[in-house]
Amino acid sequence: MRSMTGYGEAAAQGAGCALRVRVRTVNARGLDVRLHLPSAWDTFAADMTRLVRAVVERGRVDVTAELDVGRAGSEAALREVERLERWTGPLDELRFRLNWSAPMTIDTLLRAEAVLGAGSQPRPEDDVYDLLLAALEEALEQLDRARRREGEQLRAFFREAHQALVSHGEAMDHLTARMEAALRERWVSRLEELRTLWGAGAPTEDRWLGELVMQLQRADVREEIHRYRVHVGALGELLVEGADGTRGVGRRIELLCQELQRECATLSAKATSTELSHRMVDVRLLVEQVREQAANVE
Repeated sequence: MRSMTGYGEAAAQGAGCALRVRVRTVNARGLDVRLHLPSAWDTFAADMTRLVRAVVERGRVDVTAELDVGRAGSEAALREVERLERWTGPLDELRFRLNWSAPMTIDTLLRAEAVLGAGSQPRPEDDVYDLLLAALEEALEQLDRARRREGEQLRAFFREAHQALVSHGEAMDHLTARMEAALRERWVSRLEELRTLWGAGAPTEDRWLGELVMQLQRADVREEIHRYRVHVGALGELLVEGADGTRGVGRRIELLCQELQRECATLSAKATSTELSHRMVDVRLLVEQVREQAANVE
């Protein structure tokens, strides 16, 4: 089981430059990969996205890659300056021809290199490409380990919640039997009171028993409890699948919680005892906690 929140970071150095890659994920309904790259590395976006999709199935993923000037050293920084300076001459001539009075900034030089120097953009076989993808793979490995660690903590919570839901289901059986017995007792006691007060004018026993049967049918929650137990059992199976690394578990747990809330609402509406009503409040709170945590599971 993997959490959808995590962080990974890696650095690589070589080919006269150093770079750093940071990967951060948060929960989302689908997979949303967002790359934050220098413009010169835009050609690497497709391959980087492919690596991310191989590791992450669900959640928002922010990948930030940048030159690590501190590690690259002053020589690399000077090379970057020299690379940009070669565009000052052509831009000056272009400004003169077009009578362009706007000041020349670093951003101007970077944009000029991106447009005019498209042919000199890094190619996939360049060393920068290899460094970048190697750093991304390392960052994704760290991210995956972090997501698995948090996922195990979530699975421990789900196991405890599952055991509590099973216990609640067992208690519902006992409460239901007591609720039906109490309902019969109240109706029989009421019939005796009416016979004492009204004598021959009291309802007949057959009519009274017919009314009792109708009340028992309205209060019957055995079908809802059966469905409740089926959903709780399915939750236990999902936790086993999550332990094996099966993906897509989080969304399925969310859907099961929706079904459990439906059954709990019906049980609360049919409850004729305060004890069962109070227990259903506890169950609904627990199911809601499980649903909230499942929203952070891949």
